[in-house]
Order: sequence, then C-alpha cells, then structure tokens
Amino acid sequence: MLTDLRFLTDAVSADPPKNITPQAIPCVSQLSTLYVHSKNVSRLLGTKDFHTLRELRIGFFGDSSLPYSLIFTQFPELEILELTFCSRVDPSSESMTVMHTLPHLHTFIFVEDVTNKYAHLRLLGMFSTPVLKSLAIKSPGDGEGTHLSNFLLRCGGQLRQLMLAVGKMSFRGLQVVGFTQHTPLLETLSVAGSSGLFFVDLTTCPTLVLSQIDILTEYGEDVMAAILPILSQWSAGRVKERATTVSPFTIRVHRDYLSQMLNDQESKKWILRGLRVVPLSSDDVYWWKSEYSMWFRYMTDLRHPPS
Repeated sequence: MLTDLRFLTDAVSADPPKNITPQAIPCVSQLSTLYVHSKNVSRLLGTKDFHTLRELRIGFFGDSSLPYSLIFTQFPELEILELTFCSRVDPSSESMTVMHTLPHLHTFIFVEDVTNKYAHLRLLGMFSTPVLKSLAIKSPGDGEGTHLSNFLLRCGGQLRQLMLAVGKMSFRGLQVVGFTQHTPLLETLSVAGSSGLFFVDLTTCPTLVLSQIDILTEYGEDVMAAILPILSQWSAGRVKERATTVSPFTIRVHRDYLSQMLNDQESKKWILRGLRVVPLSSDDVYWWKSEYSMWFRYMTDLRHPPS
C-alpha cells in the first residue's frame, strides 16, 4: 500500500503532468507523507482526499492564485509541515481572515529561499498550532518580524526548539526583541550568526530551561555579546540553586570557528564556570533542514558538476 509520495520537478518552471491528480494516485486516502515541489501544486491539493496525511512538504508556490486557506483545511492529522517559497508570490491576494487549527502539528519549517519583496511571513497568521514543539524560520527578505512575534505569542507556549535565520533588513524598525518571552519551555535556540541573535532578547528565556545555543554561521564578538546576558543568568542560577539542579549550558559552533571561540578570552572565563563549547554535528542530523533545499542542491550538482 502506497503511504509515501514525493513529487519533485527539476525546474522551477515545470508543472505537474495534467494526469497527476488525487484521483490518479493509488491509495491517496491512505497517504501519510506527501512532498510536492512544483510550480503549481493546487492541482494535487485542491481536494479533500488527503485526510490521513501526517507529513506535508510543499515547495515553489509559483501560482499566485494558490488557495492557501482552502488547502490547509483538509489536513486534520498533520504533524509535520514545511513551506518553501522559491518564487515571488504576493500573498496579499490570499484571504487572511480565516485561521486554521492544526491540532497535532509538532514541527513547522518555513523557508524563503529567495529575496522576495512580499512578506510571506504574514501567512503565519493563518495557523494555530497549539502543540508545536519545533519551529524553523528562514527569511532573508523584507518581511515583517511582527508576524513571527504574533505567531509565537499565539503558538509558542509548548515550543522546545527554535531555529532563526533571518536577515537584519527583515526586522528593520520593529520591536521584536524579547519575543522569546512567549516560549517559556524553549530548550534549544539555533541562529544563523548574529542575524538571529540581534533580534532575540535572551534575558527573556527561562534560564533553567534554555540550555543550548547553536551558532550556524560565522562566530564573532557580536555573537558573544548577544549570548552574555543568558550566560550571566545561567551562572547566577547555578549559584542560587544547587549547581546539580541547573542544566549545563552548551554552545555549538561550526568546526571552522571552534578554535576561535575556545581561544576567546570571554569564552575561556565562562568555560571555567561550566560552559560547554562543542562543534556542530553534520548537516544531515538537523531537524530543520529543508528537504526541498537539499534536493535542489543535489539536482544542481548533477546539472553542473564540479570541474
């Protein structure tokens, strides 16, 4: 019985074949996993046949008339959702007045792979995810950070893992510093260098819960400056409480920058107090890695192999 379907195209301009419809897919009502990465996915997702789906990963979104709000009403059992935007789609044409509850969704990956002049982050306003445990946001464009802040205010109460790779321009002039106060159970924060840390007030993270920060890109003095407040709170917690009751704090950095951080005088001081600094693991273990992005890089390598 077919339970896993991955429909991938090797060109942004490609469309699904006209005969690919839910009715043409065997056991469509039994599918638990569906990957659709194509210019126009509405042909596949425009019916209510996918009611058993647990994992859905969608890419491209080349059709600006794609009825987002209608599509997501048919996935009551969805647990994992990935949305990858690789084209300049104007979501203002979409009605944003209806909020859809995904009661079982525990992992949400939201990726903008190109710089868009439109704010796809506003689509977060369509979702209510009461049991969300893991959230990844990658947005290099000129989106509005308030959409992320509002989403966390509404859905961040159970969040354990947060990955941020946001451009500084994305949040210009917006007061999003401190939004981690909406994630009281956050354990791991992954950031793409300072771009994410500058917009996170780490003093609002519960010290006894947050125990790991992953720095995904270059390490620098600005990164340590952003981390210092939470390290100070963590150290104070170890003094106030018995050290054995406070989780060890770990910072993971890319192997290329590990020695730089280990030799940093400020880092050495905190390492003596119990801070652990370790290298990041290989990319293939990251829960927030976009399946589409990895596949697209693979196809690009096939078409343009290294000389």
